[in-house]
Amino acid sequence: MDFLLNIFRPFCMIFVRFYLKHTKGGNISIFALLNRNTVLEGFNKIEKKSCISNSKIGYSSYLSSYCNLENCHIGRYCSIAGKVNIVSALHPTHTFVSSHPAFYSINKQSGYSYVDKTIFEEHQYYDKKNGINVKIGNDVWIGYRVTIMGGLEIGDGAIIATGAVVINNVRPYSIVGGVPAKEIKRRFTDSQVDFLLNFKWWNKSTEWIKENAHLFQDIDLFISKQKAGK
Repeated sequence: MDFLLNIFRPFCMIFVRFYLKHTKGGNISIFALLNRNTVLEGFNKIEKKSCISNSKIGYSSYLSSYCNLENCHIGRYCSIAGKVNIVSALHPTHTFVSSHPAFYSINKQSGYSYVDKTIFEEHQYYDKKNGINVKIGNDVWIGYRVTIMGGLEIGDGAIIATGAVVINNVRPYSIVGGVPAKEIKRRFTDSQVDFLLNFKWWNKSTEWIKENAHLFQDIDLFISKQKAGK
C-alpha cells in the first residue's frame, strides 16, 4: 500500500493543486497532502509529509514536515515547526465506567456499539457551526512536536514551546510550554500587547511592511513610530 501511495501521491498533489485557491507564490511539496477544501491565502510553504485538510492558511504562514492539521483556521505570518498535531477527538475520563467508544458512540469505531445513540461529544470545536476545530491567530510560532487539543484558540503573537501539549486557550503574545502547557510569561507589556492587537500589522499591505520592516527589531521603536505617524 505504501508503495502505491508513493507512486500516486505526486499525481494526486497535482490534481489537488488545481483546486486550491489563492496559491500565489506558494511552495508546496509534492509529498505533502492537501485536500480541495484547504485554502491557501498566498506565499505559503508546506513541507513534505504534512497532511492538511479542510483548513485555511493565512498569507505567508508556513508548515514544516509531518504536520497533521484538520479543520483549522491559521492566521497570517505563522511559523509552524515539524510534527505539529491537532487532536480533536476525546474520550470520557470520568463518570463513564469505560473510556471505550462502544459505550458512548454509534460510530462503531471498533466495529460495533452497545448504545443506540451518541451520548458523549467526541469532537471538540472552536466554531462548530463552521467546522473549525482550532483557531490559530496571526504571527504565531509553534515549536516542534506540539500537540494542540481541539476546541482551542491560540492568540495572536503567541509562542508554544517544543513538545508542549496545549489543553487550554493561549493568550495573545504569551509564551507557553510543558505537559500540559502552562503560561511561562508574556512577550510584551500589557500596553504593548494592546497596541499590537489593535494595530494588526499583519493586515497591512506588503508594501507597507517592506517600508517598515526595519522597525520590527524593536517593539518600543515600532510603537513610537506608528504613534508618531498618526
